[in-house]
Amino acid sequence: MLGQLFDKYGCDKHAKHRYNTVYEQFMEPQKDDGLKILEIGIFKGESMEAFHEYFPNGDIYGIDIFTRQKPHQLDILKEERCHWIKADSTNPAVGPQLHEAFGAVKFDIIIDDGMHNPKANMMTMNNMVPFLADGGSYFIEDVFPLEKMTQEQLNHPWLLRNPQHYNAMDNNMFLNAIDKTGLKVERYDLRATTGEPDSYIIRLYK
Repeated sequence: MLGQLFDKYGCDKHAKHRYNTVYEQFMEPQKDDGLKILEIGIFKGESMEAFHEYFPNGDIYGIDIFTRQKPHQLDILKEERCHWIKADSTNPAVGPQLHEAFGAVKFDIIIDDGMHNPKANMMTMNNMVPFLADGGSYFIEDVFPLEKMTQEQLNHPWLLRNPQHYNAMDNNMFLNAIDKTGLKVERYDLRATTGEPDSYIIRLYK
């Protein structure tokens, strides 16, 4: 069902990455509960729309810097169960902004679909993990697992064009930061299934 909703709203989480195969094993048993779900990176709101329909009793939250789309352009942000702030998840100020907007909120599910590079993932994780509820899951999408990639795979054009964002030093810092959270970690490698070099999710959970 979640994959169908991703397709319905034009989100690439199913068609391109098959992330629904990861998410549904955790989300399906709780889909009718009143969960709080936060997605970092709203863009056009496609996945917020999918989650809004998938979780009929859940509250869907979003964070974005809104440089490509403006909030008033996104109808999903007008829904009663949808909440958002304009903020940079890599900036420590995002924590106080969340508190100011929503009080002492904790999220059952956090999805990092923001800036997809190791340093940004690390900074966002450090800022957002404190907002993870007990028993919650923190998912990092679209990871290039540089430590697992062959030299041929590391010659991917996107990586070659952006060495300042994708390099061993930043990647090692990110991996070390994951260990320092003290959370349990699972990795889901869908690259062989999709043919996409970043069809890879890291799950941190309590």
